[in-house]
Amino acid sequence: RLAFSKDPHYRSRFTRGNTFSAMGTASHGLSEFAWSGQIVEVHGSELEALLKEKWLELIQKEYEKLKKAWAPASVPPPRDWPFFAVTQTRTLRRVSTEINHRAARVSDGVEGSVRIEEQIVDERNKIAGVADRVVLTGNGYYVSDLKTGHSVSSISDSYRRQLLIYAHLVSLTTDEPLLGVGLITAGGNVIWDQVTSEAVGEVINDVVNEVKTIQKSVT
Repeated sequence: RLAFSKDPHYRSRFTRGNTFSAMGTASHGLSEFAWSGQIVEVHGSELEALLKEKWLELIQKEYEKLKKAWAPASVPPPRDWPFFAVTQTRTLRRVSTEINHRAARVSDGVEGSVRIEEQIVDERNKIAGVADRVVLTGNGYYVSDLKTGHSVSSISDSYRRQLLIYAHLVSLTTDEPLLGVGLITAGGNVIWDQVTSEAVGEVINDVVNEVKTIQKSVT
């Protein structure tokens, strides 16, 4: 699956997005915009209007991609997409809450540094990943991933594995210890899990061994 996904000829002919992936991409984009530092001294209704304008801009961009990918088939407008209204409401509320909470922490002088959508590469083990959010507190770091699906209520084994890989990658860039990993739901809640460095190491060893097995099978 990975090989096919990296083949530009295959991707352009056979892989096309859908309305759910489009909303997920827009949701990630709005979070990245919110944490980019472009929003300064904007509050209340003004903040809500700014976020909605940016959300609709991102959705329109994804809509244009879908129309191009599915041509000549007709793609319904975003307002007719399944769960569009609820996704929009939850996304705007989640991002607005995050901005307000961040502003409150800054005023109290306890704001840590936050990394958004930063790619990290482990050259030694040939592993790379892009964590949605990493919070460095000065006493340790948290890794979280944004899940826009409406059915996410717990950290599954596959999600936990993904988060532990991100945790390993972040550990290459900081001396702070890992404090926990979590999933950010569409509604803005965070499902946390405390993990150990030993658990991270076990997952990385598994990944490295799996990569070696794949390499051996195709050579």
